[in-house]
Amino acid sequence: MSLRTHGVHYGYSPARTVFTDLSFEVPRGLTVVLGPNGAGKSTLMRLLMGAAKPERGAVELDGTPVRSLTSPERAKRLAYVSQRPSIASAFTVREVVSLGRYALSPDLDAVDRQIEALGLGSMASRVFASLSVGEQQRVSLARALAQLECDSDDAPRRVLLADEPTSAMDPRWVALSVSVLRELPGRGIDALVVLHDFTLAGRLADTVVLLDERGVIAGLGTPDDVLQPELLSDVFETPFAREATAGGPVIVPKFAHQTDQARST
Repeated sequence: MSLRTHGVHYGYSPARTVFTDLSFEVPRGLTVVLGPNGAGKSTLMRLLMGAAKPERGAVELDGTPVRSLTSPERAKRLAYVSQRPSIASAFTVREVVSLGRYALSPDLDAVDRQIEALGLGSMASRVFASLSVGEQQRVSLARALAQLECDSDDAPRRVLLADEPTSAMDPRWVALSVSVLRELPGRGIDALVVLHDFTLAGRLADTVVLLDERGVIAGLGTPDDVLQPELLSDVFETPFAREATAGGPVIVPKFAHQTDQARST
């Protein structure tokens, strides 16, 4: 399986170019995308899903342009979780998760499995719009995972594209969602996830992609390779600290008073 961009040029206007000659192949396993605001993280997701059309270059899945795939073909291989989940109609949680099977064969068992996996059983009959944003994020993740469920042993690799899927969740639900995401590669599903939490990225990812403010890949490799204070400081234009703990490294920006203290010692 290969989901890739090749020589992609994309912008929102002549004055707002996001990518110039972007060539990138989604790695196997679980990949986290990091970068400053405006670096093109969400745009990359939309291009890979086929929701945005490059001005030049190509976005391909196994050599076929993503935008040329039929809706059922695309739904079998790619699922997208947007940054801000929204449902216009008064659908219940169960109905929203069931929408993941809309372009595919109905599979109520797949819907039920993902509802339970994301801890949504007690709210399955509630209206989606009545939920908190963090709860809506879990529902959206469950919908995407129900979409990618496949019982066939020879099914092609599939890809989950998730744009900040845990940003509004309480710690309990972040931990649960991360454990669900970590299981995906073993089920034939690769994942590309946008995050702003560097510590979480280090503990979740097999691969980290770091975009700079020009939409250029400034770092690509293992978390230990990419999540280094010097590189992060260059890209985000603020100092970073990396501290070793029993649970793994903690990576956070240095605040002004910390920087001042370091200079005085």
